[in-house]
Amino acid sequence: MAYLGFDRRVTLAWLDETAGIVIHTTDPVVVRAALHTQLAPAIAGVEARAKTITLLCRVWLNPPMAPHLRDAARGLLPVIAPAERLWLHWGLTLLAFPFFRDVAATVGRLLHIQGNCTVGQVTDRMISVWGERSTLIRATQRTLRSLVDWGVLAEHGDRGRFAAVARLRTTLPALHLWLLDASLRAHPNEGIALDVLTHLPELFPFDLVIERRDLMQYGQFEILAQGSGVDLVYPIMS
Repeated sequence: MAYLGFDRRVTLAWLDETAGIVIHTTDPVVVRAALHTQLAPAIAGVEARAKTITLLCRVWLNPPMAPHLRDAARGLLPVIAPAERLWLHWGLTLLAFPFFRDVAATVGRLLHIQGNCTVGQVTDRMISVWGERSTLIRATQRTLRSLVDWGVLAEHGDRGRFAAVARLRTTLPALHLWLLDASLRAHPNEGIALDVLTHLPELFPFDLVIERRDLMQYGQFEILAQGSGVDLVYPIMS
């Protein structure tokens, strides 16, 4: 059975704490020890805290498939505004947890279609993809609550119904390209059409503006022309 992984509420403050540590060291022993100290006031139970720390370390220490993105994120942290850290948290979480990516994509599609989404609607979609299990229901709920804490969803009307907030913007081109790189590598399809790349549903919180020349200069993408004038963008695999 596929691993969900993102199965607990994670606050933006905890992600920021992790990023702040990782700027200085990627030694997992040091990072985990520091997080145990910093998260103790918020998570009293040692086992629950350890599981949360494992999740945070998977995001910031061991993102699958693309260690260069973790290293690039560490380089960006000192030069971006605190509010822009979410771009990095989001991309690394997409890479670390396919379940999170599927929840985010489902939310993005529902927001595009109807302007809001409910816990039930998102859960039903997750069950259809990941199979029915009690852990999935809780994981979906906790993921949505995490997105509220991160400031990309807001409670709307009835409890359990959510709407998007204003999309996040940045004037730093490197963040746009970095997030696209992460989302492309996290996507289940190998290549994505150029004209939809910046509109992937899992990127619903972000206002992305990228030109073809930016992708070509970045050095991590390959653009291949297909029939009917469609260009597909592929990540260059190291």
